[in-house]
Amino acid sequence: MKNPTKRIKNLLAALALMGLASPLAAQYSLYWDLPTTPGNLSLGMASLAVSPEPEGLVVNPAWLSEVRWRTARASGLQWWQEIYAGSFSGAVPVKPLGTAGLSLGYWSFGSMAALGPQGEPLGNFESQSLLWGLGLGRRILAGLAAGLYLKGYSLMMPERKDWGWGLDAGAQYRHRFLTGTLLARNLGPRYPVNNAVRFDLPASVNLGVGAGLAGQRIVAGLVLTSAKGQRPFVSAGVEVLPASFAGLRLGYDTDDSKPERSPLGLGVSMRTTGTQDYSVEYGYRSYGVLGDVHAISLGMSF
Repeated sequence: MKNPTKRIKNLLAALALMGLASPLAAQYSLYWDLPTTPGNLSLGMASLAVSPEPEGLVVNPAWLSEVRWRTARASGLQWWQEIYAGSFSGAVPVKPLGTAGLSLGYWSFGSMAALGPQGEPLGNFESQSLLWGLGLGRRILAGLAAGLYLKGYSLMMPERKDWGWGLDAGAQYRHRFLTGTLLARNLGPRYPVNNAVRFDLPASVNLGVGAGLAGQRIVAGLVLTSAKGQRPFVSAGVEVLPASFAGLRLGYDTDDSKPERSPLGLGVSMRTTGTQDYSVEYGYRSYGVLGDVHAISLGMSF
C-alpha cells in the first residue's frame, strides 16, 4: 500500500504546478485556460487557428461564423493520480444573428484522506471546478467576422467557494486558403469576485494565421501569444489528412511558463461524412513529473 502522506504531498505538488492549489498560483493559470479536449492538448493555443469549432473553453468566437451546421462534442481528459476533466461544446447557427456557441466544463481534483501532524485522519479533501462559456460569432463583411465570448467558473472546496468571469473578443479574416485571427482573452474584473484577496485576470492577445493546403488535406496554424506577466510565445500546429477520414496532428509551442510540460503534443482524428458527420479525436502530451495526459472526444455535426 502506498504511503498516504507521500501521496498527498505528490498530489499537492501537482496541483501547485498546474496553478490549481492556491490563489497565488491561480493568478497564472485559470481553469478555463487549461486543456480539456484533444485539440487543446495536442495543438495548444494553435488550435485557435486550426479548428473553427469550440475547443472546450478555449474559443475564438469569430471562428464560430465558419460553422454551418449544428455541432456537438463531448470530451474527457485523464491527468495524473485522480485529476480529470471534461467538457461539452456545441454550436448552432441562429440566423440572422450568426452562430452561437456553448461550452460547459469541469475539473475534478480527486478525493484524498487528510492527515494531522501525528498521522491521524481528518476526513476527506474534495474539490472541483465548474466552467461555462457562451459565445456568438457573425460575418460582418465578405471574409471578415467578429465575435464575443462570455465565460465563467466556480471553485468548490470544503472551506472555500470562489467564482469569477471574463470576456473574450475576437476577429478573423479569410482570403482564399489563408485565415488571419485576432483574439483578446481574459478581459474582465479581478478574481475571485467574492474574495477579499483578488488578482488581475491574466489578459492576453493572440495573433494567428492559418492555412488550408492541398484541398484542405493539410491544415496548419501559427499563433503568437502575448500574455500579462509572461514573455510572448509562439504555438504552431498542423493536421495532415492522408485520407479524408483520418488525420494526424502535431503541436509545438515555446511557452516557458510551464517548464514541466513537453513542448510537443500529438493527436489523431477519425471522421465520417454523410447525412450526419461523426468524429473521434485523441490527444496526448507529457507533463513531465505530472505524468502523461490523455484526452478523447466524440463529436457530431447534423
